[in-house]
Amino acid sequence: METQWYYAQQGQRLGPVSSEQLKELAAAGRLQPSDLVWKEGMAQWAAADRIEGLFSAVQAPTPGSPPPLPPSGTGEMPPLSAAAAAQAPRANTAMQPAVLRQKIEGLRQSLVQEVLNPQVALPNVEPIATFRKEHSQLQEQLRQLQHRLQELGKAKAEYELLDNACQQQGKELAAAEKALVQLARPLGKAAFEGLLAGLVQDQPTFKDRFAVHQRIGELQAEHDRFAPPSDAGMIQKTKAKAQQLVAAGKIKLEEMKIGKLEEQIGRELIASNQEESVRCDHTAEILTAFAKHRGVIAHHRQVCETAREALDTKCQELAQTLQMAGTTKSFDAERQSCEAQIAQVEHQGRVLKSELLVQLVTCGESLSVEGILGQRLRELRDTQAQLSEWFHSKGGQQLATADGYININIPSAVGVGTLIGLIVGYPLSYFFQPGLLRAMVSLADYIQHIDMVFSDKHLVGTAVGVWIGSVIVFALIGRMLSVAINKKRDGNP
Repeated sequence: METQWYYAQQGQRLGPVSSEQLKELAAAGRLQPSDLVWKEGMAQWAAADRIEGLFSAVQAPTPGSPPPLPPSGTGEMPPLSAAAAAQAPRANTAMQPAVLRQKIEGLRQSLVQEVLNPQVALPNVEPIATFRKEHSQLQEQLRQLQHRLQELGKAKAEYELLDNACQQQGKELAAAEKALVQLARPLGKAAFEGLLAGLVQDQPTFKDRFAVHQRIGELQAEHDRFAPPSDAGMIQKTKAKAQQLVAAGKIKLEEMKIGKLEEQIGRELIASNQEESVRCDHTAEILTAFAKHRGVIAHHRQVCETAREALDTKCQELAQTLQMAGTTKSFDAERQSCEAQIAQVEHQGRVLKSELLVQLVTCGESLSVEGILGQRLRELRDTQAQLSEWFHSKGGQQLATADGYININIPSAVGVGTLIGLIVGYPLSYFFQPGLLRAMVSLADYIQHIDMVFSDKHLVGTAVGVWIGSVIVFALIGRMLSVAINKKRDGNP
């Protein structure tokens, strides 16, 4: 037959419980090392920490001479000594509300965890079975949402990796194309020099640049014509110098067009793939650089297309597995939606546990729950009763509830009512002023121009009277509410 243990708390004998159940009580903190325990075969009650193996972290002291055993086979539980019986009540009555609340919270969590744990055998009664079923459904829903959130994270990482590769290849392709375009102006300049040297055939591409070249030649000739003769007078030299300056300015304006026109020539040759048509000694080196850049561009284009195909394939896979498009925005939106659903399910789980706790506490007796769970229910109700008694013993200025503790101090309540009256009293006086004033002035203007109201002898009386009356009324309301709550706390009608 399994050993049956008894233990004493608050001067009361509890039990019997099995050895395993006693260890569970010790592990959960509901059996303290100083609590007294007894089993058949022990001559007297002993502290729990003297039982070998009960508290793993506390080593039992070396036992002295054992006390004399009672007559064999009696099996009677020895009475608690006066000192032992008084020890537990003194320790517990001295417990402060913070300790009691901590104990209550631990008991609540332990009760809920055991009831909702499908591995724990409990009576198949309707409330418990229903709560277990709903909790199991919520847990499964939460597991699926968390799994989807994890899959979304993995898929987004894979997508972003491929997308970043595509963007990087696109940047490298753009850089290579930009480097090619930067050779446009040197190519146009060298090609035009080859045209002037007779090494390149004339093309429509050179038309504008050649026109500027001719214009500069004409302006240069005009500039030279304005040079004064050596025997010219001062006035003639000054006039000629001014004409030369005008011609030089025109030449400068035409020269400013050269760079843009040479770049235009190079761009047109590149766009039409006709750069080989201007190959000569002047353009050979530049065309060699062109060929090298075109090879780099072709390579980057091939790599970019491969990366884009891989990204498109990944998007199709995501559309099939996750039922969503593969874009950063869709990932973020789906992740936010999934996180919101997880938060909602977790909230439902907390509400379910709260409802379960209420059912266990209020209907525990009718559920016929025995064993460790039943003892914890009784211990929870006893601890809540202790806490309520502690507050009742403090003179009626605090209210203990099942979920929290509210200070109901009558002077404080009157002070809060007075403060509210001071805040709302003046705005309320607006509705007691003459109707003609209210028709002409809005409430906002009435509040804003308080100085004008108090300087008007026809309005100040009503304003002050209503203000003072509001303070008195709200102070009385605060006192009445505090008295009513205290009466309800004390159980008075």
